[in-house]
Amino acid sequence: MTQSNRVPRSPLNGYTFICSLLYGTAFLLVFCPEFVQTALQGTVKLSLISDGIGKRFKQVQSFLQEPGSFYETHAVPRSMHQLFGEAEKLGPGAIAIGNAEGTLTRTGKPTWAYYGHLDPANQVTNKGFASWQASPVKTVKEADQKAIHRIKTQCIPYTIQSFEAQGLTLTSRLLVESCDIWIQAPRAAVDFALNLKQCESRGEFGEDAILCARVKNYINPATGKFEVASIFRKPGALEADQQRRSAAIARALNHFKVPDVLR
Repeated sequence: MTQSNRVPRSPLNGYTFICSLLYGTAFLLVFCPEFVQTALQGTVKLSLISDGIGKRFKQVQSFLQEPGSFYETHAVPRSMHQLFGEAEKLGPGAIAIGNAEGTLTRTGKPTWAYYGHLDPANQVTNKGFASWQASPVKTVKEADQKAIHRIKTQCIPYTIQSFEAQGLTLTSRLLVESCDIWIQAPRAAVDFALNLKQCESRGEFGEDAILCARVKNYINPATGKFEVASIFRKPGALEADQQRRSAAIARALNHFKVPDVLR
């Protein structure tokens, strides 16, 4: 009998290939979404890979670099923590976000959506005042705790830093607007101060500037295109949603007579 010279193929080779392909795809989706987006449209721009990695590295480095020294040199005013309260007793800022989410009335009373509802964009169950879905939670209290923790450890310090960098005055309203976007889509919130300054430089102020910046947050600088869920891709849908949320925030803050000046 003639013996074959072929080397038996290990079943692990195929498994390894599939795993490598999956990990590679996941890497591109996280660090280079601009490359994936253009590739799906039929255009391959390899330069977007290095650009995407560099951009995400700078964002993470800017946010996480020397966290201890940031808190040492930038005392977070107590009023900012009081503005949002705690999970057990939500402050006006958290209630304003809940009002924008439709989970709380402007006075802070829970609606049916507070206890659990499906996100219309991705059909994931949301819970709590901030419609938490970023990680698994069993109760609405746990959802509120995670949302408050994200606001106080991520949104507040980053917003203070970014507004200082742009030379803008941070008010209670703008802080809540920033954290509302942060809860909705953290990636969209990182340029809120920059976008607000650009909108004001074009002659837009007050409510118009806030809406302008909120909408501009969802434009990918690398592609110049909006990156939003399918339900907001219809003409005017994103603007209408952002205007609705901003108006709901203003109503709740006005109800609680929250001073604009942060002490």
